[in-house]
Amino acid sequence: MGIEVQSVRLLILAQQHLGVDFSNTLTIGRQEIMASAAQVERVFRSAGTPVSGSVARDLSGEAGRISDPLFRHLGAVEIDAMDVSDFEGASVIHDLNTDLPDGLAEQFSTVFDGGTLEHVFNVPTALASYMRMPKVGGHLVLALPANNEMGHGFYQFSPELFFRTLSIANGYNVEAMFLAPLFSNAKWLAVKDPALVGARVGFNSSQCYEYLFIVAKKIKSVPLFQTTPQQSDYSTEWTRVAAGEQRWSRPGVLSAKQRITRLVRPFIPRLLQQWRAERALGKRPRELENFVQFNPAAPEMATVRALYTTVPVISS
Repeated sequence: MGIEVQSVRLLILAQQHLGVDFSNTLTIGRQEIMASAAQVERVFRSAGTPVSGSVARDLSGEAGRISDPLFRHLGAVEIDAMDVSDFEGASVIHDLNTDLPDGLAEQFSTVFDGGTLEHVFNVPTALASYMRMPKVGGHLVLALPANNEMGHGFYQFSPELFFRTLSIANGYNVEAMFLAPLFSNAKWLAVKDPALVGARVGFNSSQCYEYLFIVAKKIKSVPLFQTTPQQSDYSTEWTRVAAGEQRWSRPGVLSAKQRITRLVRPFIPRLLQQWRAERALGKRPRELENFVQFNPAAPEMATVRALYTTVPVISS
């Protein structure tokens, strides 16, 4: 559970460009700040809101382990932290594997998880609790592992999970979703909705710690998951079959050659494998068609908003 330099960029972007209000913030776990003073100073300067070196140090991990000063700088007046115990000083004690007490519903302007959900076994219950806690008009901001963290927690997550759960039917609208390599200055990828592109959205990279950054707005209070979320390509296939159309038309299914390649790949000498991977990236593989390059230091938000204004129609 921590906020490194890319996550600092996410929080600033969320406030400046997506209307996220941090005045009454709940963090899931006591969020550790893992960005240096130099990184913090550079990120705020690139965002057009420069801070002095002394302020940057106060907001960084060099002044203290917990990220509360960063949230206060972003406008937080009240900061609470939820955890299963008070071993790190959490103010809200709750096991996310269990249902949320009603008294915690719609109490916060923003709920932020910088890396807890993957450690919770009962993900549907935990995610429902996350979704209940923001006020209507508030936001859920997530930074969760997508790739290259096997063994870090119980799970790594796909974009589809959050597009299908943080949906209009569940009172939410995804305002932005990015794939970002942590602990770096690398650019991000804005993620397209699989239901809109008609294909599975996956990404493989040699870079470490690829995370999903998600900003979703609560637009209404409704009972959650009245219809079980389904993976969009399967829902489309079921509808086609029911309508008597071609039985196996689902896009994104691997060919025999692709399946064989995936089986053989682990046995290819690592150097050759890396060379081929870099060569393939230079040719923009098909998987990159489902992303849009995004520079958080010079955000083109009109492009991002255009990705999330169309609501997909998915058969239940």
